[in-house]
Amino acid sequence: MRAAALAVAILLLAVGWLLRPLGPVSAPAPLDSSTYDEAVRRLDALRANDPRALHPGCGTEALLYGRRTPRAIVLLHGITNCPLQFHALAVTLHDGGDNVVVPRVPAHGLSDRMTGALARLTAEDLAALATECVGLAHGLGDTVVIVGLSTSGVLAAWGAQRLAVDRAVVIAPAFAPPWRPSWIAPIVTRAALRLPNRFVWWDDQKREALAGPEQCYPRFSTRAMAQAYRLGEDVWASLRRSAPRAHDLAVVTTLADKAIDNARADSLAARWRAGGARVRSYTFRAELAVGHDMIDPRQVGARTDIVYPVLVPLVRGEALPPSH
Repeated sequence: MRAAALAVAILLLAVGWLLRPLGPVSAPAPLDSSTYDEAVRRLDALRANDPRALHPGCGTEALLYGRRTPRAIVLLHGITNCPLQFHALAVTLHDGGDNVVVPRVPAHGLSDRMTGALARLTAEDLAALATECVGLAHGLGDTVVIVGLSTSGVLAAWGAQRLAVDRAVVIAPAFAPPWRPSWIAPIVTRAALRLPNRFVWWDDQKREALAGPEQCYPRFSTRAMAQAYRLGEDVWASLRRSAPRAHDLAVVTTLADKAIDNARADSLAARWRAGGARVRSYTFRAELAVGHDMIDPRQVGARTDIVYPVLVPLVRGEALPPSH
């Protein structure tokens, strides 16, 4: 009996250790560029941090006019992808008169698609990237817009809460996987943060032969995914304390999404509205078959023909076409 009681006590202590509260996500103090030239210098420094061993086109991208424009847009790619994911949308926005920056998220875009670097990504890395990009964007345009997909949809929401952003567009934010009951997700997040990292194939059968854009990693890190979920918990904590700093917000989801919990995105929009912010929500119907990666026209089953006419006006703060 004493041995059994001791085993139970040890098990309870282990569970308590795994599930203890997460610490807050720290970030550097925001520093907004005052001039275009300063912004370009900071952008050059950001590019200099890109390693040499990158997949072609996966470095930090900037489409600039050589002067300030009415809008400066920061586009944040999703996990296991790189700035190439947003290239087509970046060109579309730039052609419309915007300065556009597509930073490389740390540990992404490496030529070695089987790299283990992703396991070292932290919520602090993500927060620091958004803080720097929003700061330099103030020198590139009068209105600063942050846009993010998936794990970077969470990062865009974090930026909307914490940074001097005028507009934020949150696309298919990965606050949690679509598991039920929903209370399982926080438990799994804490376990993934505190247990050894594992790499999980996006497709167990195709593995490295996964179809789609060739720059994408065929597997994800449980630790990196949990860090993104941790950042999401920081967003919810911030929501309980204050309204978002951004005054113009949009949340975009698709009912065909099998990767995230859309209910969390709906709750985010509702909380922002309750705080007095202007929020536009848009959900693509299931029959349109818009997948989780709705951005890259090279993705399998891409529907950018119907997605971009929605996203571009939302990013620019314009009215949607009548058909939408």
